[in-house]
Amino acid sequence: MTGAKVLPYVSSIWICLLVGAYIWLLKTRVVKVLAMSFHVSTFFDRIQESLFNQYVIEMLSGPPLVGIDQREHEEEEKVMSEVLADLKARTPRKTPTASTPRSSAFSRVISEKEKEKEG
Repeated sequence: MTGAKVLPYVSSIWICLLVGAYIWLLKTRVVKVLAMSFHVSTFFDRIQESLFNQYVIEMLSGPPLVGIDQREHEEEEKVMSEVLADLKARTPRKTPTASTPRSSAFSRVISEKEKEKEG
């Protein structure tokens, strides 16, 4: 008989402990999910800031953009003048044929070949 009076109290205590543990577990999960999303967004922001800083450093450490077009134009003109000078040096200058001295032996060979072709 004494057990029948205590049993409902023990059951209600167990139910309260079970509900409390479930609420505590739910609270822990909610806090961890919120913290994880906060840390992920913060970490993403830090990565984005780091990438931007890296981009700025690369742009500042590269060659200056001012005057690049002028230097490229000057280099193109220099290359063109070198190519033209090289072509002029390699191209033989033709002299007029009247002032070219011919040997008589060479002209005889040519005239003989022309006569053979005609005849």
